[in-house]
Amino acid sequence: MGIDIVLRIAGIGILVAIICQLLKQTGRDDIAMLAALAHIRAVTMGEEMLRLGGVAVIAVRIALVLKNQRPELALQVSIVTGIVLLAAAIAIAGEVKRQAEEFMQNYSVDGAGIAAVVKITGIAYTAQFSADICRDAGESAVASRIELAGRLMMLLAALPMVFSAVEAICGLVS
Repeated sequence: MGIDIVLRIAGIGILVAIICQLLKQTGRDDIAMLAALAHIRAVTMGEEMLRLGGVAVIAVRIALVLKNQRPELALQVSIVTGIVLLAAAIAIAGEVKRQAEEFMQNYSVDGAGIAAVVKITGIAYTAQFSADICRDAGESAVASRIELAGRLMMLLAALPMVFSAVEAICGLVS
């Protein structure tokens, strides 16, 4: 980790500490605690991303070394690494889902729009992951078809939101 990143994290930590102290002095202990917790969560997420990035860099290095001697093993290392990183992303997606549900409950928001965005995002990542595996295996034509299918599926998933927006606009105009 570079020294500039460490200094930035430390600087943000100092700012959060000052903000927390100011909030406590004004009697807003609850907000001060939330600010401190948000800072802790942001730091741990950054550390987790550094770990995932480290795993990816090491795996790519291993795959590059194996590519010349055992290309079939290089592909397997790439696929296994992709699966490990995808599992980590799924765990993070679970946290996103939990926070979105909490937001919808607290503010009485209809979940249809958020569900569609999450579905579209999932389609995009799945299509990209599948296409990348195909490209790693040297099958760029198959990768292109997967990307096309993914784009069409995202469009199909977005259409109900578009129709609802058009209906709402028409209702306002008439």
